[in-house]
Amino acid sequence: MEESFEQILSRLEAVVEAMESEETSLEASITLYKEGLALSTKCNEILGKFEAEIAILQEITEGTFVLEKA
Repeated sequence: MEESFEQILSRLEAVVEAMESEETSLEASITLYKEGLALSTKCNEILGKFEAEIAILQEITEGTFVLEKA
């Protein structure tokens, strides 16, 4: 089952919080940083898909949407 945007963002926030902790070792920070990059990439991909959907919906409501024939 794929995680939702909210779940991924929540984990990313937890990663950032852990990295900001003075108790986190350098090795753990590097591991968290890598995880954070992956989570950030997933969030950006999801947002990109939503932005594309919104653009299509706006075109439909404005009457400028054209379905191209292949």
